[in-house]
Amino acid sequence: MICGMKGSGVTTQINMLCSKYKLESLELQSEFMKRKDLEKEKRKRRRLLERGFRDPPPREEDADPAEVYPPPDPEIEEDPEDFEKEAHEKELLQMIMPSERGMIIDGSWRNFPEEAVSAVDGPGFSSLMYDSRRTPELIIILKCNDENAKDRMIDKDAIQKKFDGLMVAFEKKYADAFATDRETKLKETEEEIKAEVNEENPKTDADVASEVEAKIKEWDEERKTADEEAKEGDEEKPDFTAMMEAEVEKLTATREADVEFMDAFKEDLEAKKIKFIDTISTDTSADFVFLKIIDKLHANFRMRPDLIERQQASKLTAKELPLYEQSFTYSMSKFGVNSPISPSNPIKIKDYAVLYRERIYYLSDEDEREAFLLEPSKYTKGVESIPLDI
Repeated sequence: MICGMKGSGVTTQINMLCSKYKLESLELQSEFMKRKDLEKEKRKRRRLLERGFRDPPPREEDADPAEVYPPPDPEIEEDPEDFEKEAHEKELLQMIMPSERGMIIDGSWRNFPEEAVSAVDGPGFSSLMYDSRRTPELIIILKCNDENAKDRMIDKDAIQKKFDGLMVAFEKKYADAFATDRETKLKETEEEIKAEVNEENPKTDADVASEVEAKIKEWDEERKTADEEAKEGDEEKPDFTAMMEAEVEKLTATREADVEFMDAFKEDLEAKKIKFIDTISTDTSADFVFLKIIDKLHANFRMRPDLIERQQASKLTAKELPLYEQSFTYSMSKFGVNSPISPSNPIKIKDYAVLYRERIYYLSDEDEREAFLLEPSKYTKGVESIPLDI
């Protein structure tokens, strides 16, 4: 499973991993909500069939035509009070995460509709996976700084396009009003000037037209100046800077919520001893981040035969070792105090002990111990000891 803060490149890395290893991807939250809605519709149909169909109540004469008719039936639409929501969510997770299939999971878990799920916080999410027995082999939590998140998630071109569209509509509003008012003003001016024409003040049609044109020209200039001033004070005028700031604030709020979620999530994962990696920063190129992830997944993909065996092997500290050596349940391996990785070059020290399948193995150094923990069966099954057991 890969998850992370908004803008950390989770989707990009999942696509690259699926392409390399030919695995399916799963958008956990999306599939969870789809399955949840599907199962809810099944329950509604079942309740309807069990109760039977009923005629809807008569529609009131003064009812609003826009209202939905017939109205929703609460007896059918709503789950009963004894419906176990948390148990149902565990079943949903088991449905969408079959244990027999390998996949790369997008573990993004945020922005749920109100009361859509009960497991909305970090501990709730980890408990949901843990209690459903659908804990991933490994959880990778990606992170990046705020500036890179803004560059990746805020589409300046899209905001500019939206701004341009709003400006066109904004200018059109003033242009339409200008054209309407100008036409009205033109008629009024013609009527005023024609009303002034008499025997004492004769005017030809050309004189009237010239005078109207001069007055309308003056009106045009005054109106354009007034419109420019009105535009500056118009609260509806689009503001590109404000639009950008709104997107930044929205992203910042999401990332702050992500930080809170991830901190609690990691704390609960650690308490449940679920393996996770949170040291990968995506502030570099996607290709370089991909190489870092591949390196962390080496044991999961290339050493897959030892996936279960690795769970059986654990380090023994200097304080724990004497207790296991004196126990009747555990004993030395067939290699004795020799290292199973380099039995022909015995160092015979006990500083790097490992417990594996009720046997104690003594490695020569920390590098050997780490290698043994990754592939314990490689160094124990079908390998002859030197010297042989006595």
